[in-house]
Amino acid sequence: MVLADVQRAMKPSTALLVYAGGTSTARTGLMVITKKSARGITLAPLDSLDRDVVRWLALLESGESGAGAGRRVAASVLADALRGLPAGIKRLVIVPQGPLYRVPFQALPYANGVLGDRAVVTISPSVSLALAYAAEPRTVPARVLALGAGDTGASGFTPQSLELNIERSERGNPLAPLLAAADEARAAASWGRRSMSLTGTDASESALKREARVPYTVLHAAAHALTSDQTLGANWLILRADDADDGYVSGGELAELSAGRAMVVLSGCRTTGDFGSRGDAIDGLVAPLLARGVRTVVASHWAVSDRWTKVLMERFYQNLARGITTAEAMNNAQTSLRRDGVPARFWAAFSVIGDGALTFTLGPAAP
Repeated sequence: MVLADVQRAMKPSTALLVYAGGTSTARTGLMVITKKSARGITLAPLDSLDRDVVRWLALLESGESGAGAGRRVAASVLADALRGLPAGIKRLVIVPQGPLYRVPFQALPYANGVLGDRAVVTISPSVSLALAYAAEPRTVPARVLALGAGDTGASGFTPQSLELNIERSERGNPLAPLLAAADEARAAASWGRRSMSLTGTDASESALKREARVPYTVLHAAAHALTSDQTLGANWLILRADDADDGYVSGGELAELSAGRAMVVLSGCRTTGDFGSRGDAIDGLVAPLLARGVRTVVASHWAVSDRWTKVLMERFYQNLARGITTAEAMNNAQTSLRRDGVPARFWAAFSVIGDGALTFTLGPAAP
């Protein structure tokens, strides 16, 4: 891809950060591209970054601030890129590599706050996809199908190949009821015309299949997820079981049922999987959705609290209703919780992946 073509497609307020790593001993390359400039930076090998990334994420997920570990990660992968970046750059589109796919960049320490204070962050799986979105900005009508699967009714299905991603306080029951899921789904569906929320026994796999033919532009799933670090494709969204279906929706099935949607919000635990565990790609439930044409996916890096996630998502949709982009809406929601004193564990897990510039209108949707 020719640099001039990349820059031609970019907006003046956006910087593209492209990481590229080689073997375990090879240095990591970083290209920082704006509409008017481009520079290359050499960083430490990817393998040497992994330990600090894992430590920082573990501290965040445990409820600690992780500030020291976070500063080490930021100094290793971000400081040189931000140094000298024009003040007018307000959006960062980041194409990670290897362990950096696991990093919630917006939460990295920066100055006296976090990177989200400096710029709005979107994660993109590739430069070509980022440029395709930039060349074809999109505003779509807001019409939401929201599933609040607080109690799945599932039992007995615990594949050994899966890591069960649950809140630490609930490790005795991997499918413990999500008490806030129904309220979260209703809040999501209150935004947009002709939206629908399905909760309780109605939040089933059968219902998702039935509603797949309806032209909703957004699918919001407040539900458990099971993902595997070892087995490719072993990822499930867990909805309510019924006589027709067991409630376990595979990543491939979810992608097929989401075809034509502009955005899918995966409001469950660690829905990115082990983000980039194989070193070169987006993982978990996210990859099949992007491959099937979903422009924007909101997904989590670790086990999240359904109570605080409900608050985060309420603010996310309130922000979207103001007409701002998906990435701005999530950034503002996370910033508001951080400024309210909420620990990073409860707001930093979610990243906007794909088209962070997607916007919605409250105008009429297709019948």
